[in-house]
Amino acid sequence: MKRYMLFKGRDFYPQGGMDDFIADYTNEEETISEAKKLVHWESDWSQVYDAEKRELIARFRIIDGESVLVDELSLPLSFEPGRSAPPVAGA
Repeated sequence: MKRYMLFKGRDFYPQGGMDDFIADYTNEEETISEAKKLVHWESDWSQVYDAEKRELIARFRIIDGESVLVDELSLPLSFEPGRSAPPVAGA
């Protein structure tokens, strides 16, 4: 398994875990670039996991038709996919 792991999924078809796994990469920038593009292809979100650091390093969502890097923890509990989200602090 390579260091960077790419996951994607739909909000209304949760599979979870490795069922959402798409591919693994050795290059962080390439993985993040693919995650940003992939979120537009039959998915509502994509995430990049760094297996060495054991943490998510990038999260993308479709917001107003655009692929946006988001901090999931900053979204309100009432956030609904497909609707505009508030600005992410520090973005």
